[in-house]
Amino acid sequence: MINKEKNKPDFIIIGSMKCGTTTLYSDLSQLQSLYMPSEKEPAILTKFSDQDKIKSEYSRHFKGAADNQLCGEASTDYTKLPIFEGVVDKAYQLCGNNLKLIMIMRDPIERIYSHLKHDIAGGLISADEIDRVVLENAEYLAISDYAKQLLPWISRFGIENLLCVSFSDLKKHRIEVINDVAKFLGVKIDRSIDIEAVQNKGTELRRTGRLASLVVNSLVYRQYIRPFISDSVRVRLRKMVLRKVAVPDIKLSKQTEDVLRQKLSNVEADVESLIGKRIKINEFKKN
Repeated sequence: MINKEKNKPDFIIIGSMKCGTTTLYSDLSQLQSLYMPSEKEPAILTKFSDQDKIKSEYSRHFKGAADNQLCGEASTDYTKLPIFEGVVDKAYQLCGNNLKLIMIMRDPIERIYSHLKHDIAGGLISADEIDRVVLENAEYLAISDYAKQLLPWISRFGIENLLCVSFSDLKKHRIEVINDVAKFLGVKIDRSIDIEAVQNKGTELRRTGRLASLVVNSLVYRQYIRPFISDSVRVRLRKMVLRKVAVPDIKLSKQTEDVLRQKLSNVEADVESLIGKRIKINEFKKN
């Protein structure tokens, strides 16, 4: 059922971080039956707690949507327990059972590698400390524990409102995945989808300077400027303004990889037990 008030999402790509959510979001945004703003990750459910404020923020976020369009977003912070808690309860209070959820999963170790590169590019860590950081910071392991991240969502919204997607399938069978998502959302593929672009490539990481960060995160830019800039123009501006960061090839020690693999060895089986379906997740090649 379409929410005509446009003060809440009809569906959310809830994760996982560094698993192809930007590519899927870009693909789906080409469908006329869906409204997906240029700001992919508003993170409204982590930024705000008051339901009236949440509705107000979603009304602003989806203000360009037509009555017959489903509204969606893709904030990967929504599957980052224990960093962000209470998200599921806020989503349920806002939407009830009228919310579809999409979760993309990749090999948990490969996800961690991509996460590490993301943090290196952002200046949060350095390449020579990855073995220490990945074991000391529980965030890397926690986000890759997909079953644990999904459990609260399934408990609240039910398995029938969740679609799980393999990152491998998204890479190899992109059109089929788009068709599966469209069917899940109850919409038709109303135009040909350009799948040439792969969004947010790990090899094209860019660092936001202090001035650029202040501008793009400002309320004035987000509310009054960004909504009027097309995605294609925004991508060109991003390439012009943001400094491309050369992220070196990184490799965890065999000992560290073994520790991670042991701790995440049951992820694929745990997801299957949770959703009743086997999703291809484990693909990592050992050292």
